[in-house]
Amino acid sequence: MNIDQYVLEKRQIINTELARILPENDVLSEAARYTILSPSNRWRPIITIATAEMYDVPQEEVLHVACAIESLHGASIMLDDLPSFDNAMLRRGKPTLHMVYGENVALLASFWIKECFAPSLLSLRKDVNIRGKLTDYFISTTDNMIYGEAKDMSSKNSSMGIDEILNMYEQKSGALYELSAVAGGIVGQANETELKHLAKYGKSMGTAYQILDDILDIESTPEQIGKDVGQDKNKPTLPKLIGIEASRIKAQQLMDETKKVLTYLSRKTDMLSELVDYIVLINWKITTPIVKFE
Repeated sequence: MNIDQYVLEKRQIINTELARILPENDVLSEAARYTILSPSNRWRPIITIATAEMYDVPQEEVLHVACAIESLHGASIMLDDLPSFDNAMLRRGKPTLHMVYGENVALLASFWIKECFAPSLLSLRKDVNIRGKLTDYFISTTDNMIYGEAKDMSSKNSSMGIDEILNMYEQKSGALYELSAVAGGIVGQANETELKHLAKYGKSMGTAYQILDDILDIESTPEQIGKDVGQDKNKPTLPKLIGIEASRIKAQQLMDETKKVLTYLSRKTDMLSELVDYIVLINWKITTPIVKFE
């Protein structure tokens, strides 16, 4: 199966499962469905499934973990879009959640997903050791994402150096990609050394993705990427600090690091390697109006 077929198949499976497991019985679950079931590439859960499959784990045994990670991503963008954060009007090609349901519902829906719904999916693991590892990594990832967002918010109209910006990227975006890869490894009972390599794989990929996403914020249009642009005009970003071309070079370096770390795994890593280019470069090659939702 080539990479295009693989991504399409996994995306459809994830979409179907999310639609099945998300409740529909109150305003919070309706709000959750509005955001989570919106058109999305589903990069993070695809990485989780691909990593688990590398350890010969059947798809059905990791699908609920992948959906938990995608739900956490949904909760994070609900918060990012709020007026007190980015004040975004457009996400995934349609009005942001708070524009439709109000700020209070958007905030509560995000908390419900992060604190209740997503953890409940992790609890479906019967193996206590695996369940504990997944939960611990889930919590530490959420912690990283919150601190990364705090740095992002406090950085408005301030200056940051390259290392500070990259550290913020690692927390904001890299952490969730890291969780995506490591979670697949945990389900596959990877050893601690392998988990460290998978963590590096995910973090480097997510950081490269964020660099190119910030370039899109400068160069693209809402019609191309399905969300508001110009959101970073008062924030320090790598493209603003070192320029767009230098930022692309840095992203390529991170992608090379991402692929290199796979060589340390004594597994068949072809799909994970292909996913690096497939996922990150979709933010690189947007040159004509297309619909691309994150």
